Amino acid sequence: MFIDKEHTVLLDPNTLSEDGTASVSSLKFTDDGKTFCYSVALSGSDWNTIYFKDSQTGEDLKDKLEWIKFSSAEWSKDGKGVFYGSFPKPVINEKKDAGTET
Repeated sequence: MFIDKEHTVLLDPNTLSEDGTASVSSLKFTDDGKTFCYSVALSGSDWNTIYFKDSQTGEDLKDKLEWIKFSSAEWSKDGKGVFYGSFPKPVINEKKDAGTET
């Protein structure tokens, strides 16, 4: 079925960084479609930040989740929360080899 409506861009990955190195690694909508979250990685990093957006207004919501790696968000059935995995914030400049442990 074809619906003749105006199309709206909810998320343009080209606008996420000035140097064009941002990538969207996941995108998940609530069951009712009113809100969505998306993961952004910068400069080829494994680290992601999850942002939230109102899909009806296109407004960015203030919440964000940081230090996400190898995980995406899954909405709860009621759309009031997400499940995700994260790591503690790395301590930078304390040790030269921080984050390289195997």
